[in-house]
Formats: sequence, structure tokens, C-alpha cells
Amino acid sequence: MLRVDLYSGDQPFKVDRDQVLRRAWQFIGHAGMAPKAGDYLAEEIGGAPVVVVRNAEGALAGFHNVCRHRAGALVADGQGRCGEAFVCRYHGWRYALDGRLKSATDFGAAPGFDPRQYGLYPIRVESWRGLVFVNLDLDAAPLAQLLQPLADSAPLPAFPLVERRSHALGCNWKTYVENYLEGYHLPMVHPEFDEDVVVADYRVGIEGQVIFHSAPPRDASVYAGTWAWIWPNLAINTYRHGYMSSG
Repeated sequence: MLRVDLYSGDQPFKVDRDQVLRRAWQFIGHAGMAPKAGDYLAEEIGGAPVVVVRNAEGALAGFHNVCRHRAGALVADGQGRCGEAFVCRYHGWRYALDGRLKSATDFGAAPGFDPRQYGLYPIRVESWRGLVFVNLDLDAAPLAQLLQPLADSAPLPAFPLVERRSHALGCNWKTYVENYLEGYHLPMVHPEFDEDVVVADYRVGIEGQVIFHSAPPRDASVYAGTWAWIWPNLAINTYRHGYMSSG
């Protein structure tokens, strides 16, 4: 565990936000949630509003969900559709799906104003096995490098999305991560899991920025698979019939 003062207060939160959450690959959703051009996913990453959209070429592109005029949000958080362009809900500025400013609505000509210089600020977007990740650090190492230990360990296909659930957690994010990273609580908190695997042989291993958990499954165990935590706040759990990501 870290020092107690690092779990609360404005300064530790600012450090986490600026030095960790906004500079790491963050899971935002499944590619199947934005199948057509103009479909988008919008979330906050380390307090920064971002949006990922399927562009006209069929690729995913990511931007800060902030109009360059008065910083209004282009789209609401969640899953949606913007059609052929983003339209700011404040003053109606229009942006192409590649981030270019198409129209500063009713703005007119202005000295020194070049629309080509006012496109949306980009973010990194990469996918792995159908899972979509974003990174606000444009110079970050590729996502594949982070996930290489998992790719080497678990033959995960690109499963389709079956269900998505969201839960608000009333705790510091590091507390939630630390809970996942230890198996000491399993007999008390997850008795059904304790009955399905040999918890006495529970093991934890580290490869790069991935931490693997394992325990021998009992006969017909539904929990047989791989449980992995990926820096800084994502868990990918594989089971006999599929997998679950949690972050």
C-alpha cells in the first residue's frame, strides 16, 4: 500500500490525473459499440472529456470532446451517433469526423482567423481484440507493447460484445485496484469462487506492466482461465466461455 495521504485530497488527485490516468492507455469500450460511420463513444479520462468516432473510412479516430471556440462539449457522454459531423451544442460549430473545422457557424470572416488551425485536438486510439483504448499522451508507446504479455499468455479472440454494465465506485481508484491485486479476501468475499478453484495454490506473477493471477481450477470450474491486471486500472478476466474487462 501507499501512504494514506495519497488516497485523498486535491494534490494527490491532480498527480494521479496528470501523471498516470491521462498518460496511460485507458479502455473506453468495444469496437462493436460504434459499428457505422458517425457512431461514437464519449467518456471522461482522468477528468478530460474525450470522444472516439467511426470515421467515413471505417477507422476509429479520437479527439478531446471540446469545441475549439468556447470549450463546449460536442456530444454527451456515452454511446451515440453524430452523423456526418460533430456539431457543438453551444454555438453550432461543425467539425468533420477527422477533426477538421468545417464551419464556424455565423462567425464570418475575421482577421487572423484561419479555420485550418482550429481543428479538434486529437488523442491516440488503438484497438486490441475488439477492445478500444485511448491515450491522451500523443507520444505514448503503442498499445500492443503494453499488452504483449497478455497476448503471449492468453489466446483471446475478438469476441463480440454481449453485455455492458457500469457501476459508480465510491472510493479512490487505487483502493479498487489494490483489492483486485490480492487474493487474500477470496474465501470471505467470494465463497463460490473459493469453491471453484484451489485458493491455497493461488499465485501472482508480474510480466512488464501486466500482473497475472492464477489458481488451479477444480473439475468443471467455470472460472478456469486467465485473470490479468493491466497498468494502471484495467482487469481482463478470461473464463471457460468468454472474457470480461473491468476498469
